[in-house]
Amino acid sequence: MARITNEELKKMIDELADKLPNGELHNLQVKIEELQSELKKFTKSLYNPDDGLKVRVNKNSEYIAELKKEKTLETVRIVDKFRENYSRLLWALYAMLLGLIFKEQIISWFQ
Repeated sequence: MARITNEELKKMIDELADKLPNGELHNLQVKIEELQSELKKFTKSLYNPDDGLKVRVNKNSEYIAELKKEKTLETVRIVDKFRENYSRLLWALYAMLLGLIFKEQIISWFQ
């Protein structure tokens, strides 16, 4: 979508002014002013040099690049994999222990 300059926007509004009655034109002007104020708020929150979205994305990208340099992400993945395997091992041990307890209980019932 091409960017509209202020002159083009004014020209479009003037063309609309010729076509619309006064009451509708006033409502349209109010809505355009509201839209402009919302757009200003949006651009301020997007490009704010202290905590804008663009700044946060750039900081996040820099942080990820730094982590890749230090190979921290690889270490985190290895630790997560170890933790996942350790959890599986514990569940297998719990299952074997319960199986042994039930086996002994069932054998004691039939003796």
